[in-house]
Amino acid sequence: MADKSKIQWTESTWNVVTGCTKISDGCVNCYITGTPPFRMAGRAFDGPGIGASTGVTLHPDRLEMPLRWKQPRMVFVNSLADLFHEDVPTEYIAQVFAVMALASRHTFQVLTKRHARLRALLNSRQFHLTVLARTLHLQDDDHPAPAWDPGSRTLAKWPLPNVRLKTPDGRT
Repeated sequence: MADKSKIQWTESTWNVVTGCTKISDGCVNCYITGTPPFRMAGRAFDGPGIGASTGVTLHPDRLEMPLRWKQPRMVFVNSLADLFHEDVPTEYIAQVFAVMALASRHTFQVLTKRHARLRALLNSRQFHLTVLARTLHLQDDDHPAPAWDPGSRTLAKWPLPNVRLKTPDGRT
């Protein structure tokens, strides 16, 4: 995780999850475990093809980092993982979205190859309620909750306007 990133299309990375599983041909040459100089130290898939995994690890101690960053920035979420991996609990993803809602001064970039799960969660009322509950729980004087409708218990802007969701084929 980096306060400043060498990735030219972002300014910072926020790795609240690390690790992944290859699910398509596009994953076979994953830069995380690819050929040097792109290989990331200590990362190796447990096999060569589709289905190979590095194991998925959650990093809850990193969840609130963007709340401490004062200057607005472009943040690449999980440069070392896919937030929508099946091993990442829905409640944890909701916590990530709650932090992104509270850190509205930043623009978050989330890339995923698991667009079906992304769409299912964003269209789920239960997920939306969980994000709202986590947002209200985490809010403080420096990070007030965004506008929401108490009657319907929904955030006024959903999906979050400061979150850019992308899939490899450009779907959002």
